[in-house]
Amino acid sequence: MDSGVTDGAPAATAHGPSGGKYHPIRIVVLIILLTEVFSFEFNMVMPGLPNVAAAFRTTAVSLAVSVPLLVSAVVVPLLAKWADIRGKKLTMLGGTGVFLVGNVLCALAPTYPVFLLGRGLTSFGMVGSVISYGLIRDLLPPKWVPIGIGGLGTGIGVGAVIGPLVGGTLTDSFGFRSVFWFMICYAGVIGALVLVFVPESRVRIRQRLDFVGATLLGIGVAALIYASIVPSARIVAGVLGILLIVLFVIVERRTDQPLVSMRLLARPALSMTLLNSGLVGFIVGAQGVLLPLLLRTPALPGRGGLGLSAIGYAVNFSLVMGTCSAVCGFLAGLVSKRSGARHALLVSTAGWTVPMVLLAAGVINDNWLVRLVALLMGIAQGFYYASTANLIIDAVPAKMQGISASMKYTVEQGIGSIAGAVAGAVIATDIVQVVPGTGAIVYGSTGFRIAFGLLAVAGALAVVVVLLMRHGRTPATGGAAPDSDPG
Repeated sequence: MDSGVTDGAPAATAHGPSGGKYHPIRIVVLIILLTEVFSFEFNMVMPGLPNVAAAFRTTAVSLAVSVPLLVSAVVVPLLAKWADIRGKKLTMLGGTGVFLVGNVLCALAPTYPVFLLGRGLTSFGMVGSVISYGLIRDLLPPKWVPIGIGGLGTGIGVGAVIGPLVGGTLTDSFGFRSVFWFMICYAGVIGALVLVFVPESRVRIRQRLDFVGATLLGIGVAALIYASIVPSARIVAGVLGILLIVLFVIVERRTDQPLVSMRLLARPALSMTLLNSGLVGFIVGAQGVLLPLLLRTPALPGRGGLGLSAIGYAVNFSLVMGTCSAVCGFLAGLVSKRSGARHALLVSTAGWTVPMVLLAAGVINDNWLVRLVALLMGIAQGFYYASTANLIIDAVPAKMQGISASMKYTVEQGIGSIAGAVAGAVIATDIVQVVPGTGAIVYGSTGFRIAFGLLAVAGALAVVVVLLMRHGRTPATGGAAPDSDPG
């Protein structure tokens, strides 16, 4: 049982005079700035991947992206539970410290294995994106929590816009290593400000850390991600991942102090939110593979592409989507506060579904239509992060906030990785040309339409899940509802 919880008036530390050291606005802004390392971890590094491949003479440059995902699948659930036990601010700053060490290794790495070791260590910084919602819940007065959560969604959108621009500029001007030095300076300065101006949460759960459960869950999800990115290991790793996750459920049911209570997961308020996150994770993971290929494939008869250049892709799609996401994160917080997070999530799921239907229909054949798709997906992304975070905050006790948020992260990453593999397999059935000399693959339109059709179905199912939700129909409380023991 989850007894012995320190839970007394956590908001009091933040709710003070406007000129106090712990001003609520200052707290939210600093937490948002620190969680940007999650976006920068990928958005700033991606433009420099060709330079990384050339510097280390490797053809396995995709590992620079997949290694952090694999490591985070193992460490984030463990760190999130640690945050519930020992403190969210402490855990966030600890993850930032390891993130700094990892970036130093990346900046100085003489060999590719050392570089990948650094990338693995940087994944510890991802825990901030998971536990930041709980920290805001603990520190702010409940009436301001939904808006603060919306601010985190805005930060994700801003990171999606700024990250590639800064990363690309630094890489072109000073080389790919300069990106890691920038992240060292950024995280170091913001981390120091958080240390001084953000108080620690007083919400604790007196419980031992379930290393067995965390290991089973982490390695199980990591195996599924590995199966999605290494075709030769797909069957073995996939079966191993499924078996470990099944074993995780069995073990957790028999453990007195589980990583996450199975009774808590069975609550409709949490399970329906996680189901929706799984469906959205499927869309996000697959479109991340499909859209760059679709938009940059040469626009020729019988082929699926629009022929955008790298700059054209950034301007017509990435910039539009990121900007809309940044604006809508804040709007989603307001909607959640005034009418309920379910309404905000309904906007999000519709925003994911409509573009998938348009793409499946094959009608996206002009730049203005690309911008329309980006606009809708930006709305979807901005409303998604704020609405799901508010739903989870109101669905679980404060003492279980960290691990519950990590479940959402795990579901999104695991299913998203599988979706990327599925999308790649679908379009691979419709290859119309392999360019001689370069080996570049040109895909046909049929494969893209089938793949986006699957995503449209996932989006429609996500809409149905939201319509069936009985929770989130009233204004978000910011976790003000009394805690209850999930068992």
